[in-house]
Amino acid sequence: MEIQPISGSAINLLDSATQSNLLDKAERSDFADFINSSLSTVNQNLVESNEVIEKLALGKTENTHEVIIAIEKAKMSLQLASEVRNKLVEAYKEILRMQV
Repeated sequence: MEIQPISGSAINLLDSATQSNLLDKAERSDFADFINSSLSTVNQNLVESNEVIEKLALGKTENTHEVIIAIEKAKMSLQLASEVRNKLVEAYKEILRMQV
């Protein structure tokens, strides 16, 4: 049995695999940045709603519409973040169940 030398096409495959790994790292970074910015927005909405509630409780504001809107905005963003998390966990579990 004769051993064949590595051809140029095999080296090209290795180069393309290395390039795809670099792209994967960039995509992971973009995804992580997206998640971090989204969670920061949710946190900001929650903090703003707490501030508005505090102002209402102290009598510094009389506009209850703004208070309700801030509370609902925080509630909706938290629900959305929770549902996205649930879908991510569900997808992760589905991947774990896959047979290789």
